[in-house]
Amino acid sequence: MYPKCTIVVKVTILQDSGSSLSASITAATLALVDARVELLDLVTSCTVAVMVTPTTTTTNTTNTVSSSNNMARTDTNDDNYENDDDTNEEPLAYYLVDPVEEETLKAQAYICLAMTPNHKEVTLWSQSGRLSASNASQAINLCREGCRTYHKLVREVWISKMTTTTNNINNHQQSYATNK
Repeated sequence: MYPKCTIVVKVTILQDSGSSLSASITAATLALVDARVELLDLVTSCTVAVMVTPTTTTTNTTNTVSSSNNMARTDTNDDNYENDDDTNEEPLAYYLVDPVEEETLKAQAYICLAMTPNHKEVTLWSQSGRLSASNASQAINLCREGCRTYHKLVREVWISKMTTTTNNINNHQQSYATNK
């Protein structure tokens, strides 16, 4: 496609209300598409924050609740979580997709994942904080689902833009032909 070439995309963040790395990656993809750079796939990114709170229940449950930013979050009581305390309390984990900055700051950990959904390849995995294996797995699965959702949105925007551009060119050619 572009042998011996490096394409550099610089992103300037004017305001950060959370998930800026994910937003930057998706914005870079849209910029490359808009510049008509041939891509093998559209790279999309998603961030999930994991909030863990101690609880005294011992059953394993999973619930989906809506968060403040209208994305899904899943509540899980994980029996396999390694708790540093010597208490019998087990933590309840809340997963927030596309968290705002204050949610990220309060989180025990967060994961940012970028991937090419058509090729199912992970291009970036950034994790901050400590998670049990099952909490990390759940967060990664939510990131993947978020990437797939964003991929559909980016693809729709791209198709809409290409359709609009094609229609504008056709209209311009028709008006030019009638003026001759």
